[in-house]
Amino acid sequence: MNRLSLLPLTLLYAIVGVHPTQTEPLRIAYELSLNKCREHSCHAETATRSEVQVTLEEEEPNFLTNYVPIELHVGSLAYQLRFNLRRVLKTNQTERSLTIGFSGRMGTLTGKQLTWGEKSFSKEKWSAFKMASVSGTSYSENEESVTPTLTVLDVEEAGPSDDACGLPKDLQQEVTSKYPGRTVVSLSDLGDDDKGFFQKAHGDACPGLVKVDFYGDGKPTLALALTTKSVAKGRTELVVAHQVGAIWKTMTLETTPGDAPVVWSEKPGEYKDVYGKKSIRATGPVIIFCRYEAWAILYAWTNNRIAKIWVMD
Repeated sequence: MNRLSLLPLTLLYAIVGVHPTQTEPLRIAYELSLNKCREHSCHAETATRSEVQVTLEEEEPNFLTNYVPIELHVGSLAYQLRFNLRRVLKTNQTERSLTIGFSGRMGTLTGKQLTWGEKSFSKEKWSAFKMASVSGTSYSENEESVTPTLTVLDVEEAGPSDDACGLPKDLQQEVTSKYPGRTVVSLSDLGDDDKGFFQKAHGDACPGLVKVDFYGDGKPTLALALTTKSVAKGRTELVVAHQVGAIWKTMTLETTPGDAPVVWSEKPGEYKDVYGKKSIRATGPVIIFCRYEAWAILYAWTNNRIAKIWVMD
């Protein structure tokens, strides 16, 4: 008999296929430009122009929020761009706010900070944030005075991804090499009941892939459920992929035979095991590896090691 009574409600809802919370997927197009001046002559350069997808998640009833950091190198500086979005639903109106900011440090993100900027905006519609910008403090590089400016080119609602289970090209190469014959669990790998449970809880997300800041260092990290059909009823491996510099480092946390489980992430907090004997106080997001109506395991990075507890059995 499955035991669920000790689970936090949000986690319980996700495991049994009920999801009372709201989400809102958005796409942000942005540009980081550098205004460079030498004596009486100035010119502007585009350091990067790209876009990022972010899903607002409900923290409290009618309050959705999310925070997205982006790291890049420009010249001799390591930049971290930041986008913090909030949506508050009130009786007669919806308030939306966006805080954009960045910092630039010498060499790495732990180096000396040379520039910084942050600004907050409030609007009624996401599209109204178009061309919102913030400029940072000036710094010297190659005998030029450099002033960076972060500009939001557009904010719009994001529809379902054409390939929600697609991996970055370099990570796909690593998976193909290290885990031959395995693919990311997709909706087509799930039975009808499990597919319904997952879609009710997670919408159009991929059941075998979730972005999660598992190690708390802000570096790109994915939890992957990799499955193979080469054995009876398949075999699924839970893998954490962590990008350090230009290299993806992978670690297997669990391997299980039978029907394909799914993976998702939950917020930091205190979690107790289903037996009432162990607990984990997670300071960062946790990973849930779950076979619906059977079992679920929670993984957390605590005290520089991976801890796990069974939250359903």
